[in-house]
Amino acid sequence: VYRRGDEAEEGRIIHAIWDDLCRADLVLVELCGGNLNVLIELGMAHALGRPVLAVQRRGEVDLRPRHIEKLRVLAYDDAAGLRQLLDARLAA
Repeated sequence: VYRRGDEAEEGRIIHAIWDDLCRADLVLVELCGGNLNVLIELGMAHALGRPVLAVQRRGEVDLRPRHIEKLRVLAYDDAAGLRQLLDARLAA
């Protein structure tokens, strides 16, 4: 089940995100836009040992901080390309 962190049902959003990350089989991280909350959630996923699929739309400016610049990020062109990445990863 796909869930965005900011769509948490309970008022304590960070706790809901933590709970979702604990249950996740795969964490999808979209790195377009340099959202600090996304980077925090990425760190939480790594701390929990969750598998992460980091993606970024092809042609976007790479805004990753230096300490995560070695993170493998898969590029996609459009929604169909992102879906192909997800399907391939979930099939594996």
